[in-house]
Amino acid sequence: MIAIRNHTASADAPSRPAGREAGRRAALLLPLLLAAACILGGQAFLFRHDVPHVISDGNGYWSYLPSYLIFKDPTFAAFMALYADTPLAQGVRQTGDGTYLQKYGIGVAILQSPFFLAADAVARYAGFARDGYSPPYQVAAALAPAVYALLGLGLLLAAFRPYYPAASLAWAATFLFLGTNAYHYATFDGSFSHIFSFFLGSALLCLLLGWRQRSLALALATGLVLGLMLLVRPTNAQYFLFAACWLGLDRYRAGGRAGLRRAALELGLCGLVAGAVFFLQLAAWHASTGKWLVYAYDGEYFEFFSPHLRETLFSVRKGLFFWHPMYLLAIAGLFLVRRPPGYPPAAAAFLAVFTYVTASWYCWWYGGTLGQRAFVDALPVLFPGLANLTVLPSRAARLGAMGLGVVLTSYSLFCTWFYWVGVIPPDEATWHHLRLAWRITRAWLLAGMAPMN
Repeated sequence: MIAIRNHTASADAPSRPAGREAGRRAALLLPLLLAAACILGGQAFLFRHDVPHVISDGNGYWSYLPSYLIFKDPTFAAFMALYADTPLAQGVRQTGDGTYLQKYGIGVAILQSPFFLAADAVARYAGFARDGYSPPYQVAAALAPAVYALLGLGLLLAAFRPYYPAASLAWAATFLFLGTNAYHYATFDGSFSHIFSFFLGSALLCLLLGWRQRSLALALATGLVLGLMLLVRPTNAQYFLFAACWLGLDRYRAGGRAGLRRAALELGLCGLVAGAVFFLQLAAWHASTGKWLVYAYDGEYFEFFSPHLRETLFSVRKGLFFWHPMYLLAIAGLFLVRRPPGYPPAAAAFLAVFTYVTASWYCWWYGGTLGQRAFVDALPVLFPGLANLTVLPSRAARLGAMGLGVVLTSYSLFCTWFYWVGVIPPDEATWHHLRLAWRITRAWLLAGMAPMN
């Protein structure tokens, strides 16, 4: 019997780590499946109510695709001949010499292009109009942000896997996606740039946190991602600051001043690659206007000496913490537990500059959208703040923080739903709109609890 017990124990021992690893993978898969299910449900709602999947600023980003890939015309002349007096021409203006300039960057279109090309093939062979806007293209416009949102979440889970238990990562991913406006910008306003910035920011963190040894391939990949981020949204240049702080601190801890010199060389290489990638935008400007350098946002500007910090963070109209207080919880979490080592200082520097720049834009409310949309771009940096809430030293603190996360996620979904159905307006929201949403919810709940006759 003793021999049998020893044999059984030795045979089962290897299976335990394998079983734990399988459980860990399943836990990491759960938030992705939940996010996919929520996206699918949201897209079904939008298609059922004929909500277009390319709207507002999204029309500007999307316009590169029919112009370049269908009309074969980077000057936008053919596009404007058809759509000059429609919302589809968002962002295109005629310059003083008669050429056309699209103010939005080409980066979103680059990321959307595989989906657009697939839709164009379907349109060609299924008899749909090859105009860039018929049903196959609408499906492509819906799929692109959904796929990039899921990829972004997956990359964050991979980036922080060495630092947190699987359950912590699963909770953090759920809170990040459903407890902020990320879900909205992966569905309703998926044609905007923000979920694409989220994906690229996640890819950047995955590269930086895994970059422990000298690696030319990682340096080139990091530069490529940074360059794409610039093409998607020029203000993503702030991610250079995060990369510099993270690499600088990491290399200094490992090698002192020699480590800092190494970090400077690595960042220089990344900058060269990013600059080469950004040349695509210069080429696009030159193709449409004949000029290599232009200021595309004519008449729009920053107010660096009078930033709108209070309005940006706390106002009922568009306050970040008012509409999505999960951001505040994530920021607090960054400093409650100093994990990963050296991460909080880099995150703090990035978030301080990001908030200042975002609040300095003259149109601090960023048009008719849900909440402070610009901060979706910064969500990857906030991810460990939410994971930290699940590893607090006290069990009571952990349960309290996670319970608060569930409440804030419910509030975010509440606001999202009533924005989608038109109770909360795209701009100039007030307490009245929230009270109205609550009264409607209360009426639904009371009707649901009423006894059946």
